[in-house]
Amino acid sequence: MLKKWTLLWAGLLIYSSLYAQKVEHTTLGDPKAIVYDLGFSKDGSKLATTEGNRINIWALEQQQLIQTLSGHESAVLALAYVNDNMLVSGSKDGQLVLWNTVAGTPQKRVAAHQGPVTAVAVSPDGNFVATAGADHLVKVWNMASGKEETVFKGHTADVTSVAFSKSGDYLISGGGDCQVMVWQLSEKKLYKTLLGHTNWVRSIAMHPDGNTIASSGDDKRTLIWKLQGAEATTPVQEFRKLHTNWITSVDYQTNGSYFVSTGHDNNMTISRADSPENYYYKKYRNTLINHKGYQYAWKAAFQPNSYRVAVATLGGGVMLTDYFQKIYNIPHELIITAINKQQYKEQHYEFKADENVVKIEGEVSRPKMVAGMHLLHGKETIAIDVRRNGKFSVTVNLAANGSDLNFTIIDKDGQINPSGHSIKVHYQK
Repeated sequence: MLKKWTLLWAGLLIYSSLYAQKVEHTTLGDPKAIVYDLGFSKDGSKLATTEGNRINIWALEQQQLIQTLSGHESAVLALAYVNDNMLVSGSKDGQLVLWNTVAGTPQKRVAAHQGPVTAVAVSPDGNFVATAGADHLVKVWNMASGKEETVFKGHTADVTSVAFSKSGDYLISGGGDCQVMVWQLSEKKLYKTLLGHTNWVRSIAMHPDGNTIASSGDDKRTLIWKLQGAEATTPVQEFRKLHTNWITSVDYQTNGSYFVSTGHDNNMTISRADSPENYYYKKYRNTLINHKGYQYAWKAAFQPNSYRVAVATLGGGVMLTDYFQKIYNIPHELIITAINKQQYKEQHYEFKADENVVKIEGEVSRPKMVAGMHLLHGKETIAIDVRRNGKFSVTVNLAANGSDLNFTIIDKDGQINPSGHSIKVHYQK
């Protein structure tokens, strides 16, 4: 019997060493702080975090506190950068504040909600801010005037999350009534309601493609939806088993290849956005935060154009980690922006590289349907050989022709990049 228990104990030790090891990270500020929200500046050089009724701003290269914004009279629950020199925040007492981060002073202050402001989002053009409230309302505010533009009524419980579409034409909200609602901004009306969650919706994220929505919540699931099409009201994809308790946040990496989520189980998970079965990285219980008490991962976000992740915790401060990229040796990936929205006929890739000559590697969907593919690099057209598995590679000289790349796929029926095709690319130095 003793031998049996010895073997069992040895097995547990081996399991612990494999799955419960500490993960490299930097803690910013108070390691026991309660942090409800965080957000990166547009250029990714700064990180703003909440702490009580203050907002801390960190320089990421030096990982140092460079500014503290004081002016809220209650706990700050939500924030978002408007541009690299301005941010907006909402607090527990219903106040919405627009900050000039150069001067470090409030520029506008609005009594936004009857109750806590639970989430804020800034429109892509920076002209409007949306707020979600515990009063069941979603509001849109004019940034220049500070005046209320629109009030959306429809949720029957606290609204916990809000996000603008990439085009700025729609606003998406989620809340305690288990519903995800899509509002049409120009018509100031409900466009459609997305049904699928069975408990509170805690977080919403827009994919860089502009047509994909991720939502997470207390039913321990992340659901994927399509924005366009009034009939598309049910999820097109579902991620289960990423967390064992409430999922409190979700955020896409800049090019949409991965998303990060946090949960009440104290885990942070990074997942392949195209595969519900394939998730890469999970920090197990009591490794994210290393002290007892009221603490769990509450909010996570990818740094723009990076795989670095910042995590806000309730009782464990702010963590910054590059561990995901290190353990999987992920190359830098190109940032994808469509220049022709109709059926994705072309994809334009923009990126920065430290070397002039880079190797471009990628993969196309439905390779059996590809009749030809070429890359327009400056004025040079390069024919690309697509292998049977859909993978391709090509070397380009950025010094000679610049960094703008345009890939074109010719389908076997002669069409150019029909909507059924997608391209994933990355470069290696």
